Amino acid sequence: MKKHMVMKWIFYICIASFLVNGMIYLATKSSDSLISLLSATGLGLVMGIGALLTRKSS
Repeated sequence: MKKHMVMKWIFYICIASFLVNGMIYLATKSSDSLISLLSATGLGLVMGIGALLTRKSS
């Protein structure tokens, strides 16, 4: 499997995690949920940029 495909799937998982953590945060207003939401956002950005860079290098 190519690096681009792996990064793309990790990016999709980050988006799903972002949505789930966002709903949990809206329901509970917990600071732990906010930390999870921010970490999913950061990881998604890194994976999205990585997927773009590996796609262009192929």
